[in-house]
Amino acid sequence: MLAFIVVAGSISFYQQRDMPSQSILPLQSHAINGQHIDLQNRVKDKTVLLYFWGEWCGICDITSPAIQKIHERFDPEKYEVITIALKSGTAERVLGYLQTEGYTFTTINDPNGVISQQWGVHVTPSMAYIKPGGEISTLSSGLSTYWGMALKLWWASL
Repeated sequence: MLAFIVVAGSISFYQQRDMPSQSILPLQSHAINGQHIDLQNRVKDKTVLLYFWGEWCGICDITSPAIQKIHERFDPEKYEVITIALKSGTAERVLGYLQTEGYTFTTINDPNGVISQQWGVHVTPSMAYIKPGGEISTLSSGLSTYWGMALKLWWASL
């Protein structure tokens, strides 16, 4: 069991090697719903879960419902979920996918992977848990459970 934990941790660390580990990078864009997103302003007084996913990603099919639950259950005055749809097609295609799946979390389309590349994302799903003020609390990649993500988000809020 210990060997499994060490190997899994090493793989996760390698997958996140280029992601910012201390402070957030500038991110200004428009969500699919037209809302202007300025990450620096969002993290001034909120804890933010930044979730990189792909419509084509099988693991994201398992993780995204948990992201939706976090979006629905956490106090929007204190927490926010912002997602980046990596290389998932046009805004219309991503919007159709979100509607079909019943996802209402804020989504920025990254059709060419520019934002994801700037953030050093090599695999999906990848998540950054950001403290109020902009410091990155935790990074994670791969399969995550609702309770694991909820705990990391809560930890980032402290």
